[in-house]
Parts: sequence; structure tokens; C-alpha cells
Amino acid sequence: MTANDALDGYIKSLPYKEQSEFQAKLVLALEISLATISGWRNSKTRIKNVYRHEISNIIGKDIFANVVD
Repeated sequence: MTANDALDGYIKSLPYKEQSEFQAKLVLALEISLATISGWRNSKTRIKNVYRHEISNIIGKDIFANVVD
């Protein structure tokens, strides 16, 4: 599993309404665009390690623990 798959899987596991709320939270916290998140989810761009750590902190658990890159 890639980091992109881990993030996309986590977001898809949230209830529909919470998916957009979580993405908005990432936009604000990471100071990135929604297009960046879309690129990550569609595996068009890689998620840098610094963002992986920040995302894990926001979620409260390491969703990237089983990632093989």
C-alpha cells in the first residue's frame, strides 16, 4: 500500500459529510489546496514525509504505518 492509498482509504472510511470536513481541516492545517489533496488521493502526486507526520497528528493515529514506498 502506498501513502496515497492509505490517505484515500482513510478518507473513504469516514461518513460522507465528514469526508469534506476532514479535507477542509487538512487544507487549513497544512496550508495546501484542495487540488493537492485530490492529487494525493488520485495518486498523481506523492505525499511528502513532512505531510504524512502532520496528517497522522491531525488524525490521532499513524495511517501510514504499513506504507511501502
